Amino acid sequence: MKALAFLLLSLPVFSWAHLVGLQALDPHLTPKENLKFDFGKVPLNETYYTIFTLNAPKDKDLKISEIGITGEMFQGYTECGDTLPKGTSCDSEIDFTPTSLGPHKGQFWVRTDQGDVVVDLTGEGVEAPSN
Repeated sequence: MKALAFLLLSLPVFSWAHLVGLQALDPHLTPKENLKFDFGKVPLNETYYTIFTLNAPKDKDLKISEIGITGEMFQGYTECGDTLPKGTSCDSEIDFTPTSLGPHKGQFWVRTDQGDVVVDLTGEGVEAPSN
């Protein structure tokens, strides 16, 4: 987990990014099916991002065993460590930067001692508008 967190934190940051949403994740309250997040239509080589906030219950620490992301056009960054003290939260940023036209899929997940959260990611690469 620490190596993955380091890898996620060490990825490059894009200066021209567009925030497309904020999402709260509560592993102890999350339903069994995967959550879904759609970045929509994004011009080629532009970065759109969202922030997922992981919340620990008010009465118990949350132990995080794994945070990961798949998908060629998706990158992740996290400030979450191995344990989230009760009543606190941490953020993970997920970026979508399409480099080819068409639909793209990925997945973001957090595995904890109180349940897992899996988010199916989608977005579409489109031609940049001409000026």
